[in-house]
Amino acid sequence: MLRWKDINKNKLQAKWFYISSMMGESYHAAEKLVQYARQKGIHVAFNPSEYQAKLGVKKLQPLLSCTNVLVLNREEAALLLGKKPEDDIKTLLLGLLKTGPSIVVITEGKKGAHASDGHHVWFVPARQVKVVDSTGAGDSFASAFVAGLMKRNNIEFALQLALVNAESVVQVYGAKPGLLRFVDAMHLLRKKLPRVVKTKI
Repeated sequence: MLRWKDINKNKLQAKWFYISSMMGESYHAAEKLVQYARQKGIHVAFNPSEYQAKLGVKKLQPLLSCTNVLVLNREEAALLLGKKPEDDIKTLLLGLLKTGPSIVVITEGKKGAHASDGHHVWFVPARQVKVVDSTGAGDSFASAFVAGLMKRNNIEFALQLALVNAESVVQVYGAKPGLLRFVDAMHLLRKKLPRVVKTKI
């Protein structure tokens, strides 16, 4: 029940807004929030839920048109575009980029994740780890990807940071206990850097 009129605009001093699955009154607040972000030069990351993806591009266009980074899984990507999950990954990436975001990330669970800026596609394959509980894997990946962009403005690094964070989360029970501090994630990256494949579109 987040209402736009209840938000203290003077406290919205940020370089990034991260918006997830907001519905009802909160969704309308999110629409105003991203418009405010565009006016103030604030970057927006959007991680919609499956429910939101089902609404389609037309319904979500007010958010998508103001989004810098869109992160979702393959099933959600297909739902949003009205396509099939088994469609070509580049088709899905380019379709989502046409809706407004500068960068799109599509995760595929145990297969890995893809990212594109419209010029190149990056793919980070998942590594074999002992999965105890997959709760929070997508959220930990998406939030760490955005953190990676905030730190270095580099898609390859953002994917690597996202992968080690998600790997850590799935190896313990619950969505929060495995979340890494940046210093701990960097330690893991120095021990074994995830391989990222970059190709031209």
